[in-house]
Amino acid sequence: MQTATVRWTGEQKFIAVSPSGHALAMDSDRNSNTGPGAMELLLMALGACTATDIVIILEKKRQKLVRVNAPQIPRKCGASSKFFSVSAANWKKVESSERSS
Repeated sequence: MQTATVRWTGEQKFIAVSPSGHALAMDSDRNSNTGPGAMELLLMALGACTATDIVIILEKKRQKLVRVNAPQIPRKCGASSKFFSVSAANWKKVESSERSS
């Protein structure tokens, strides 16, 4: 099982270390904003996973991609809820007429 670690460095700041050894500074205080917060990292990771799936699927179908954008737009589930839902991605592949140019 892969394990990530998060070490508190003071205030609302942390150092996260991935199972592969990559370190990332995090700052949950949006006023000091010296690094991404946990919710931002979660949204970025979800976007990367979504975009990776799109790229892999379209590569298997031999579709040439121009761009993949995976905007992760959180929406609250209810007025007072602490839960969020997240929208999906969009992408642009090269059309047949574009391939010859």
